[in-house]
Amino acid sequence: MRKLIVTTTLSGRITVERARTWRFALHAMVSDTPSDSAIRLLVDQTGYHPASLAAHRLVRTVVPDLLAAHGLAPALADLFPYSTQTVNPVPHRLVVACAMVHHEEFKMAELERRLGRRDQRFFSDRTRAREWLESFRHPYDTAVGTGGSSGRPASLQPTIEV
Repeated sequence: MRKLIVTTTLSGRITVERARTWRFALHAMVSDTPSDSAIRLLVDQTGYHPASLAAHRLVRTVVPDLLAAHGLAPALADLFPYSTQTVNPVPHRLVVACAMVHHEEFKMAELERRLGRRDQRFFSDRTRAREWLESFRHPYDTAVGTGGSSGRPASLQPTIEV
């Protein structure tokens, strides 16, 4: 499978409407990736500030729901079990790893300690998160294609700024 890093950014004051726009755009971006991709997802929420509790509740369900829809059991579901759906065992697009980035260093260190997994990590530094995704190995990586002659993942970088 083709190694692909999909990056999304959510920052600034986020209303419910902006959270809905981000959710739709993120799902569309993953759905538009080539079907032979082993997706590594980089979610950068540095500077994210919810405008309301309703906006925060919506935002915190987006990534777990996306991961479950694309074959990866979300680590965050351990904190918010109501936020995700059943993991799709046969997704059309496969997410194999996810790095979450946020500006609150203590919060991310605690999430990493409590929820970090081989395929899901929590960072306060975007560069370290990207390096981890680039070095992440999945059994499907040895299948057809590598995403480039260097063996490093190809990169899909459309950034969703909301």
